[in-house]
Amino acid sequence: MNFSKVVIERMNQLCISRYELSKKTNLSYSFISDLIKRRRRWNEDTIDKVCEALSLVIKFEEKAS
Repeated sequence: MNFSKVVIERMNQLCISRYELSKKTNLSYSFISDLIKRRRRWNEDTIDKVCEALSLVIKFEEKAS
């Protein structure tokens, strides 16, 4: 699953709009919107801000071969 889909699902769970997420992250509404629509690429700093705002934790797991 891509990160944008995870963010959208979490925003829906928390009933948070893009506008509210932009306020919580100090990122512009248009920037958040472009990230979610995959018009921009996520970077580490932006992922950290969004995860903190949405109480998301990224967990890396190794795939079994």
